[in-house]
Amino acid sequence: MATKPLPHVAFIMGINTTNDAGRTNPDPQYFFYCKLSTARFLDIEAKIFTGTIIRKRKGYTRTKVLADGTTLGGKDAQVAEGRTTGHARAVPHGKNIKLVTGKKTQKGNYQTISFNFPTAVPTYAIGEALGELIPPGKIEATPGNTEIFPYFILPTGSRSGIMKQSAAQTSTNVEVPVTDAARRALIKKKGQDNDLQEGAGT
Repeated sequence: MATKPLPHVAFIMGINTTNDAGRTNPDPQYFFYCKLSTARFLDIEAKIFTGTIIRKRKGYTRTKVLADGTTLGGKDAQVAEGRTTGHARAVPHGKNIKLVTGKKTQKGNYQTISFNFPTAVPTYAIGEALGELIPPGKIEATPGNTEIFPYFILPTGSRSGIMKQSAAQTSTNVEVPVTDAARRALIKKKGQDNDLQEGAGT
């Protein structure tokens, strides 16, 4: 039995894309995840997302023909305007990326920790998101027991670098807000009428 809790915890990120005027979701938001033990190791527990996004759904009328030819109309075709809440709690089956720590197992291998990112998140955005999220003092070229190497390993086995925090925070390509105000600003920017209820659950 584990001596400390081991649930998965979430972080939110936004990606700012270009040449996307025709896209329905030009600047997407994603949740990415790690185990609480990983957050403890990286000293990022205070940055965990625990809120609920409140979305405003616009009402509309639809016309739909069922399989037997029945056409919906009137109240059957009305979708009412309303507010919905949600936060994808389930860990996505996407990219499980590994970080290599400087701590060794009894067999002499380096221990690893991991994050789960949605498949749609590109590699460059992962490196920038991790650079924003992880304190720079936890990333070293020759890490000790409480630090990690400055790269991550993709499911394919290839490596990619973690961006330095100063560069990641200066860049506007990826946002990983870790305060209530910053998260609210990101959610409103991406979702217009969306809002955030902070601390509504984990």
